[in-house]
Amino acid sequence: MNNLERILDKIKTDATKKSQDIIEDKKRERQEFIDQKTSEAEDKAKRIIRNAEEKRDIILRNASTQADRRRRDIELFAKNDVVKKVLDLTVERLKNMDKKDYERFVKNSLKNLSPEDGKLLLQKSMDKNDFDFGDFEISKETVDEGFALKKGNILYDNKFSSLVDYNKNEYEKIIIEKLFN
Repeated sequence: MNNLERILDKIKTDATKKSQDIIEDKKRERQEFIDQKTSEAEDKAKRIIRNAEEKRDIILRNASTQADRRRRDIELFAKNDVVKKVLDLTVERLKNMDKKDYERFVKNSLKNLSPEDGKLLLQKSMDKNDFDFGDFEISKETVDEGFALKKGNILYDNKFSSLVDYNKNEYEKIIIEKLFN
């Protein structure tokens, strides 16, 4: 081989080696790029999954809290309904008390009111001729339940429903204590 062929051969060999080195470098760069992007994608996927799990946990906690609130609300509404029914039943039973108990109720209530005189408005279902309330005149006017005392322009309301409403908070506590504790 002559010098020219050797030089050409050398150039060809060097070019082939250089091209192989360039190809290998590009393959390595490509693999590094792929590895880097894969790693970034995996990190991003992990962050997305972690965020999704955190959001899921928050949603589950909120749903659980909301369900507990709904349960408590339903329970409170049910308890309140029972208390209301007990109070309503109490008023109904008071409305239907016998004459002897009714007379005792009116007399005891008048002691607490301590007026000297006035007109008594008795419950419609009671016969005014069956009672003697001393100095108090029994009016022809009546009330649906309980009684009222009229003294001039002042009306002392002793209707059962009014008395129960007036003491409602105290009665509710007692009912709740007796029924639910």
